[in-house]
Amino acid sequence: MFDSSLRAGRYVLENTGMSAFEAAIAEKTFYHHDRKTIQELAQLWDPSVPQSDNAAYVARSKELEKELEAELFNALAERGQRDVA
Repeated sequence: MFDSSLRAGRYVLENTGMSAFEAAIAEKTFYHHDRKTIQELAQLWDPSVPQSDNAAYVARSKELEKELEAELFNALAERGQRDVA
């Protein structure tokens, strides 16, 4: 399912104007970020506490979301810089 979701996301990006290469960069960046996110959040997970009440989990989730945004921006910006050079 995860692979299908990645492919669907890439398809959407391509159909909203990204080139196939840019969408592939975004897909790869998301994949690596997600693997890191799962490992980090697993360390904070406490099944005896509702997720919304786990302050450390919620805070880190929000930080990781901002990190993903920055990683995607940087990955695509680096690609653009290579094209100009």
